[in-house]
Amino acid sequence: MNYRTKLTHSAAEAGSLFCLGIDPILELFPAELRPTGTVLDVSGIDSLVQTALDALEERALRPAAFKPNIGYFSACDRPLQVELSAAQRFSGSMALAKVMHTVRTRMPGVPVILDSKRGDIARSSRNYAVEAFSCWAADAVTVSPWMGDDSVRPFMEAAPEGGVYILARTSNPGAERFQNRPAPQQPLYRHVVQLVRDLSPAYPGTGIVVGATAPAELADVAVALHKAAVPILVPGAGYQGGTAADVMAVLRDARYPMELVRINISSGTLFPWLQDGKAPPDWRRAVQDAVIDAYESTRIAPHRRRPHR
Repeated sequence: MNYRTKLTHSAAEAGSLFCLGIDPILELFPAELRPTGTVLDVSGIDSLVQTALDALEERALRPAAFKPNIGYFSACDRPLQVELSAAQRFSGSMALAKVMHTVRTRMPGVPVILDSKRGDIARSSRNYAVEAFSCWAADAVTVSPWMGDDSVRPFMEAAPEGGVYILARTSNPGAERFQNRPAPQQPLYRHVVQLVRDLSPAYPGTGIVVGATAPAELADVAVALHKAAVPILVPGAGYQGGTAADVMAVLRDARYPMELVRINISSGTLFPWLQDGKAPPDWRRAVQDAVIDAYESTRIAPHRRRPHR
C-alpha cells in the first residue's frame, strides 16, 4: 500500500487529522517515570505514549498518524561511554524501538512519520533513507531540501511507496528570516512548493511541511498545491503558537483534500504541563484529557467505531 493510500485510509478510520508527536522531554517527565540510576534512561516516554493510547482506546478512537522526533531519542545515546551497560549506552535508541513497537502493536495501520529532517549529498541521503525506512521501518520521513533536489530524490528512490515530507515553511520563529525571503520575486518557500509539485507525479508520496504558526503561508501552499493534492504535514499547533482551528479553517477555505493532511501536536499532548514545568499528581488524567482535546480539535468526520480489545 502506498503512502497516500495509507493516509486516506487512516484518516477515514480516525475521523481526524490528529498526528501524535512523540518527543521525550526528560525534565518534564512525571517524578515516577524519571530515570533511576542514569539520566540517559528515557523508557518513561513509552509509559506516556501508552497513557495517551489508553485514552483513545477507551473511546474507540485512534490518531491519524504518529511522529516521533529522532533527535530527542538519539541525544540520550552514549555509545562511547564503555563503562555503562549496553542498555544505558543506547537507551535513546532502545526507547524509540519500544515506542515504535507500542504504536505498531496497539494502533496497526496508523502511519508513523519519522521526524529526522535529513538531507545531504545523494550518497549520504541514501544512507539516511535506509535509516528511516529500513532501520526504523517508518512510513514517512521529513527531509530538508536546501541542498537541492538531488539530496531529496534518494529518499523517494529508496522507498517508492513511502512518504517524504519536504520542509517548506517551518513552524519555528526563525523560519521567516530565510524561508520568506524573495528569491527572486517570490518567497523561497515557494520554490520548494514547485519542487514538490514537480516530484509528485513520479513519487506520489511526496509531501510538504508547512507550520501552523504561518497560516498565511499555509493558505498560499494549500491553494498552490490544490490540484496536485499532495500530503501536508502541519507542525506547530499548541505551545508553538499555532492552533488546530486556524489550520482547519485554512484547509477548508482552500478546499484541500483533508485526508492527506496531518496536524501534529506534540508537547501539548504528552506534556500538557509544559508551561508550569512540573507534572501534576494526576498526570495520567492530564495526558488523557489533552490527547482527547487534540483529537477533537482536528476532527473531520464521525469516526468508525472500533471494538474494544
